[in-house]
Amino acid sequence: MYEFYIFAGRKLVRPQTADLTTRCKSPPASLLDAAPHMDGGVIPVYSSKIKAKVTKQKSVYATSFPVRGVALLFFNIEFTDNNYPRRIGAQHDMDNLSRLFRDLNYNVKVMRNADRTTVLEELEFQRRNQAHAAYGSFVLGFSTHGGNSSKTIACSDGKSLFMHEIYDFFDSTHCPLLAGKPKFIFFDSSSGSARDRGVPLDKTLETPKIFEPVKKQLSDIKFSLGNIKIGSKVLYPIPRDQIMPLDLYNSQISNCVIPNKADFIIATSAFDGYVSWRRNSHGCWFSRIMVEVFQKHACDHHLVELLKLVRRKMSYVETKFGYKQVNMTIDTSMKYFYFFPGLTQ
Repeated sequence: MYEFYIFAGRKLVRPQTADLTTRCKSPPASLLDAAPHMDGGVIPVYSSKIKAKVTKQKSVYATSFPVRGVALLFFNIEFTDNNYPRRIGAQHDMDNLSRLFRDLNYNVKVMRNADRTTVLEELEFQRRNQAHAAYGSFVLGFSTHGGNSSKTIACSDGKSLFMHEIYDFFDSTHCPLLAGKPKFIFFDSSSGSARDRGVPLDKTLETPKIFEPVKKQLSDIKFSLGNIKIGSKVLYPIPRDQIMPLDLYNSQISNCVIPNKADFIIATSAFDGYVSWRRNSHGCWFSRIMVEVFQKHACDHHLVELLKLVRRKMSYVETKFGYKQVNMTIDTSMKYFYFFPGLTQ
């Protein structure tokens, strides 16, 4: 007897055995019992604690206001190459991720089922986009199958694109308008065909679960960024006159030189060589959990911390036969990157 798995790379067939079924555990409620769409609004707020963090201009990237930057999101759901099956459920990722970055005040552009030529043309356009001069950051996301070799992704025509080709478009040499500004690039795709069976952890060493399942009677998680509340239930919006001005370097420093590949924060949904899993009903694990974490913690955590929370939360999710997944982060950032505006003292 065989059961079919669907994951972000290719279709797998795995024999069902007694040994495997003994490890079966249900994925968390937010991946099973909740409807795939999210709803809500965003009110940017701050507290004295967060203000103390972001006033240290030397250690925090300045953020433009009201628009943070461009968020260019590629979602490949259907493929003209028959070797790549339809990514059922990825529509939910497209809806939720585009909503997330809109609510984080990014100008979101969604590209669906783009072939290799279209992807390269759009990346070249964004590389030359003069709008970046007025913005403080850039977001680029790919949700697709893994390509036909290591560290590649598949375009809708089945042709592969190396990840390093994508990075090169937006380094400080090729895209000077984004030099010194944070660039968040994420890939929700398989990096290979290996499957992570996980390793049992001694109960005396196991860390407490931080997973907070959604109650079954709720339609879904509330899609609104976690608002910091000062005192009682009063929300304090950031005054426009307290927005930190966008500047790249200390004005007292002249002839500043930075590394060409600095200021990247790159996230991959799976470890190199491993499968990235997806549910037909709710989309990819990584995208789903990233939205859940970001909408709750983007108000008081910088991006690298957020990705670590995603990794921790995803560690408690597994397939019917016990397969696990862990996302990776490549960090060349020079400062902390928060998704809300910096504040003056």
